[in-house]
Amino acid sequence: MLKPTTLANPSILLVDDDQILLHVTKRILQHDGYKVTTATNGKEALDKIRNTQFDLVIVDVMMPHINGLEVLSQLKQQQNTRSTPVIVLTGVSHSISEDVLKIGASACFKKPFEADTLREAVRQQLAK
Repeated sequence: MLKPTTLANPSILLVDDDQILLHVTKRILQHDGYKVTTATNGKEALDKIRNTQFDLVIVDVMMPHINGLEVLSQLKQQQNTRSTPVIVLTGVSHSISEDVLKIGASACFKKPFEADTLREAVRQQLAK
């Protein structure tokens, strides 16, 4: 059974294998009032998604076990997560942006990214 979240306290799953970036981004989002759950790889992310419904997923592309593109693809194939907005972060070239948008990502940002840019993207996606 999925645990629902409320719009008053949106729940975000943040997925990245870079511990420093994960910690900094989590703090930024928590400061803005979001409930943030983290995962350090795609397998862990998919396990958490099976048990909890998130309002937004932010996922890195390059990760061990299951990469971010596979996480995105699986989310968009499942009925209960198909409409969940996904923001993709990547350290790879911008050419991947078109691919992730075709798969169903709401936005794609190249690392390093500006905190305010991510904050605005999160606000926009949660407002939909």
